[in-house]
Amino acid sequence: MVVWKLERRDSDRPVTKGVARAEGSAAVASEIRRLYDAGAALGDERLRPQDIAVLVRNHFEGMIVQRTLSASDIPSVRQGHESVFDTFEAMELERILQAVAQPRREPVLRGALVTDLMGLDVSELLGLEENSSDWDVWLARFHRWHERWRRNGFMRMFRELTSECEVLPRVAGLADGERRLTNLLHLAECVAAGASRHTDISVVLNWFSTMRQDPSRAEESTLLRLESDENRVRIVTMHASKGLQYPVVFVPFAWEGTLKARQASSVFFHDASAEDSLWVDFGSEEFEIHQTRAKEEELAENLRLLYVALTRAQSRCYLAYGAVNGAATSALSWLLHRPAQKEEENGMGLADRLASNFKILSDEDLDDALKALSKASGGVIEIQCLPEQVPAADEAGQEKPQRLKARQASRQLSRSWQMGSFSSLSTGHDSTLPDYDPQVQPGPSEGERDFFSFPRGARAGTCLHRIFELIDFCNDSGAGHDHTVLQVLGEYGFDDHWTPVINNMLKQVLSVPLDGQDLQLGTLKRRDRVDEVAFCYPVDELDSARWRDVLSRHTEGLHPAVRAAIDSDGFDVLTGFMRGFIDLVFFHDGRFFLADYKSNYLGPHFSDYGDRELDNVMHRSAYTLQYLIYSVALHRWLRTRIVDYHYDHHFGGVYYLFLRGMHPAHIGSGVFFDRPQGSLIADLDLLVGGST
Repeated sequence: MVVWKLERRDSDRPVTKGVARAEGSAAVASEIRRLYDAGAALGDERLRPQDIAVLVRNHFEGMIVQRTLSASDIPSVRQGHESVFDTFEAMELERILQAVAQPRREPVLRGALVTDLMGLDVSELLGLEENSSDWDVWLARFHRWHERWRRNGFMRMFRELTSECEVLPRVAGLADGERRLTNLLHLAECVAAGASRHTDISVVLNWFSTMRQDPSRAEESTLLRLESDENRVRIVTMHASKGLQYPVVFVPFAWEGTLKARQASSVFFHDASAEDSLWVDFGSEEFEIHQTRAKEEELAENLRLLYVALTRAQSRCYLAYGAVNGAATSALSWLLHRPAQKEEENGMGLADRLASNFKILSDEDLDDALKALSKASGGVIEIQCLPEQVPAADEAGQEKPQRLKARQASRQLSRSWQMGSFSSLSTGHDSTLPDYDPQVQPGPSEGERDFFSFPRGARAGTCLHRIFELIDFCNDSGAGHDHTVLQVLGEYGFDDHWTPVINNMLKQVLSVPLDGQDLQLGTLKRRDRVDEVAFCYPVDELDSARWRDVLSRHTEGLHPAVRAAIDSDGFDVLTGFMRGFIDLVFFHDGRFFLADYKSNYLGPHFSDYGDRELDNVMHRSAYTLQYLIYSVALHRWLRTRIVDYHYDHHFGGVYYLFLRGMHPAHIGSGVFFDRPQGSLIADLDLLVGGST
């Protein structure tokens, strides 16, 4: 056994932890290099890198050692109990799978493409937006991968995606590529196992997200795997090393002994008078007594860890020790400098007596204790200074990074330049999520279970929007929607007994003639609709006064609900970007329409969803402002995509579908329609900074 002495430079101050960690790690690297160069052997076999282990208390110390070894060109691998779901690769894979699951959500696709796994950078992403044909290629790929996952399973899709986009060689070429590639393939196996238990893609993603937020460390299958232990030094936590042995062991941070209970506001301890049960004290009158007990238990755990570390070595063991900040209550301090019995009668706890005694020890006292240990061992334990070739560590550079502090603003900041939305204009609150009927509404009444009595509020609205996004409108069989409806209801916490109610609602809504003739949602094919269309367009000094001024110039052609909104309350000036999500954009008879689903409860009868009632709620809830914003967004998008685009020819109109009031036997009930004049949309487009 070799004990390295960590000597302080300033006789009045202990060595800081940062310096001790840096010097200890550098000493490990220097000694490993010396052993390699000297041709050290174990019996008749030459010492190999995999014969060497560096034992650390936690992954933070492990990363310090690995960086130091890497700087000295010594390959290493970290082992321990870290979950693969805690890795950077898990976050990136989740982004990609979200895009595969929702190939129509372009912002989600952009987030996936700029991951390290997919390899695009910001400039390439901007280039895709300027070249619609290249962007369409990526959209088609994600749609194809979505169908591959749905039809043939996750692993088939994963292999196709990684092969087509050359993901694996790209990851292998990154810094620490072998580690990252191992993590990615391990994650793919875990997701495939999860997908075997859950057939629905959204459920698999919910499971994956849950695992990332709270990894189940009890499952051996999710622990990080070795990328390769061949010709690599192993870096292992002391806990993970239990039961294992290594020919050569380094314990560079054996001086560590900081006790968490010393400054904690609550402490855990075992009460021997209550059959050694575990207790927690949040600040009782006996807190100091219990804190002393907790510190003694931590010291006992430090002793157990040191025992584990020192008994892993088969042929040689190195450890570092000295007057380091925090070493006063370390296991080595208790073994080498335990106070005499007479000093234990002053009423202080053991940990506090250790700390008090350690403070008065000089480097000579520490050296004498180590020499006595070496002598008592008969020469088996050798005391050495740190290897001479280790450069002096820069104490300031090894301390914790300086805490950053924001400068105080010395000028008035404009609050008008921001990211705005319909929600921020109408309510003063903003969200990056779609607007799904957030109004708090009365609970359902008791009685016959029908769609009028379906629960109300934001959760119900989000659930219904999700169902309409997932189903195939053309599938007119009730059973065809059963699985999707049952699954989504479960995801949002609604009982299964609502399934036939929702199925019946879908059958009714999809068969309602929207234009009084042949236009029905149920006739729309997948290729003729886009769900959850996200938009974001620049806005220049939009305010309510100018908005109302534009509306007042077009009163003759305004819908009554819009005309009533001219004198409504205003909103703050917005300069920046307008963003939002359109529930549905569809193509019918040569024109493009936008639609918004509303789950608002207006009454228990279809007569409560007539034209007058819908006009009132459209005005009262500022939905007129919403659909004009959406119309400008769709107008701008179509203008960039259609050659010879003309509003009057290509824009079909706006549908607001109040689902509770829609029924094919009640034509017009629950259906609000408007087709704003082209001149109005053109003026609003100019108002927000566009060009027509």
